[in-house]
Amino acid sequence: AISDYYYSWGWESKDDPKVRVLPSLKLRNISNILTKQNDGLITLIFNITQRYPSISFSLPYSGQNLKSFSDCNKFVNGLSKEASSILWIRMYPKNDKGWCQLERFKKMGFESKIYSNGYSMYHQLRESRLSIHTSNTTSYMETLAANYPTLAFWNPLHWEIRPEAEPYFELLKNVGILHYSPESAAEKVNDIYDCVDSWWSSREVQEAKNEFVHRFAYTSDDLLKEWKNELTTILKQC
Repeated sequence: AISDYYYSWGWESKDDPKVRVLPSLKLRNISNILTKQNDGLITLIFNITQRYPSISFSLPYSGQNLKSFSDCNKFVNGLSKEASSILWIRMYPKNDKGWCQLERFKKMGFESKIYSNGYSMYHQLRESRLSIHTSNTTSYMETLAANYPTLAFWNPLHWEIRPEAEPYFELLKNVGILHYSPESAAEKVNDIYDCVDSWWSSREVQEAKNEFVHRFAYTSDDLLKEWKNELTTILKQC
């Protein structure tokens, strides 16, 4: 409301001409940073939010985070022995937000799967074949933009989306990238963990991924040129 222009990573608003599409600066060169290892591990990127609500946003609030832990437990226990043996869990980094993640995962029996050597998410993914995401946040947009094999699951009642965005998320759901239950996600991993490339490179998966990325994780080889042209045009109007 207070801005002259609002730049998005691909999405537009028919009701608000302030919204303009420009390629994401954060996602620039992401495909060079995120590379996979074909015989690597499976990385589960876990997410938590604040214990006490401080903003109004579509994410799990307070005790709803306990459901996130429960869903993670169901996902891991739904994996086959073979898939589970190559899974490691990346806890939410730095700020535990009072949720005692490590203690909770230990009680679930997942201590041996916890990734705790301090490396970045990018470093961990470079040693993996598949990324698993548990929240509608930036991490899965990074992997999708990098064309890195990606699977996500989350509770749609906790991570609500706008009606106009639903068709794009449905595209991901239809090809098995997005799941709304941990059991469904685990079943998909069991099907593809030993043939990730053949699944990920299939025409239907790539088409759905590309359409979603164009709408919500847009990048461009001419990023600097596009930004320069936009800012130059604004300056000329001043």
